[in-house]
Amino acid sequence: MMDADPARFCMTFTWNCEVDGADNGADRLNQNCNECNTLGLLIDASSLLYHVAMKQEKVVYASPSTIHDSCQIHVHRLLRVVGRKGGVHLFFDGLPPREKFPSQIHRMSQQAACGDRLARRDVDEDNHESGRLLHHLAEWAFVEAIDRLRQRFSNTLHMHRASVGEAEPLINQWLVQNDGKYSRVVIISEDSDFLVYDSCPGFMPPSTLVYEDRNGRHSLRGRYYVRSKFLRSFLDQST
Repeated sequence: MMDADPARFCMTFTWNCEVDGADNGADRLNQNCNECNTLGLLIDASSLLYHVAMKQEKVVYASPSTIHDSCQIHVHRLLRVVGRKGGVHLFFDGLPPREKFPSQIHRMSQQAACGDRLARRDVDEDNHESGRLLHHLAEWAFVEAIDRLRQRFSNTLHMHRASVGEAEPLINQWLVQNDGKYSRVVIISEDSDFLVYDSCPGFMPPSTLVYEDRNGRHSLRGRYYVRSKFLRSFLDQST
């Protein structure tokens, strides 16, 4: 529903971007990085991992090596955007609740079946369903890539993992406990579940992110889904 009418639910988020005169009337959040403005990115790690793995063209089953390198490049870009005073926080899911066991087992069965077909070179690359499977070592490769980056960016790159359940409640808890840590905080995720939390003003899907490097400025723009706009649309429909 939200993707069908982006203007109704979204605004364009920009950080360190030069605003074109033609865009001045657009609904946007625009800020530049300086001593007063700091950016904190709270990332739903599973959403970013899925986006990076599925972005590999003509790769039905992205290998751990491919995922490792691609994740490292992607997160490094985010670190360049936030700079030395900002922060990139990756939040990982914990153990799934009992209700999710059947779906977890189903996904593992799909992964095993896809790996078997690849071993026998029996894969239809036009089959989009098989192309949407993550390698069973994908998260391990992602974490290793983050660990290597943390050796260089220990002050700005942070990992968090929920003990049980998904990352969304942990991100909500972080927002409540760290209010004011950054002048601007943006959640990066493909999951609209964030809209149920009062402390989460919105989210920005990783599939909408665009990076630009111009005159030594590392900029970011993306489609920002706004919680207040989403709620307002329901109120308008009910009246």
